[in-house]
Amino acid sequence: MALMLAFNTVQAQGVAHIDSEQLLMAMPETKAMEDELKKVQQTYADEYNAQATALQAKLNVKQATSLRQSRNCMLLTNMFFPTFPNTYFKT
Repeated sequence: MALMLAFNTVQAQGVAHIDSEQLLMAMPETKAMEDELKKVQQTYADEYNAQATALQAKLNVKQATSLRQSRNCMLLTNMFFPTFPNTYFKT
């Protein structure tokens, strides 16, 4: 008898399905959370772009300085050792 009662109870409960995505989209907190997420994403994107621009500017300065130093080194080498390339780098 107890087994029959338990079986009837299980049958009465049934199974329900909920579309959790639709449920979440219906919640007002979801819209506020999405708006906040978009703001944070934009803030990080702006910060990344600013840092990338600053890094590129530093790289350009370093490259220009390095090129200038290389030219100065070559000029000094040629001034003090005019036969340097011919003496040490024979082809």
